[in-house]
Amino acid sequence: MTAPWVAEMEIPEFLVRRLLDGQFPEFQDCSLKLLGEGWDNFAWQVGNE
Repeated sequence: MTAPWVAEMEIPEFLVRRLLDGQFPEFQDCSLKLLGEGWDNFAWQVGNE
């Protein structure tokens, strides 16, 4: 059995928030939710919609 894949680098919520605040200030008050991660990406939901 092989070991599960482990990301070399994680994208924590505080970094997602900082990037959103800097690039998309209209999403400043939206919630964040980690939806999943893949080989080379992380998917975050911004807001509830």
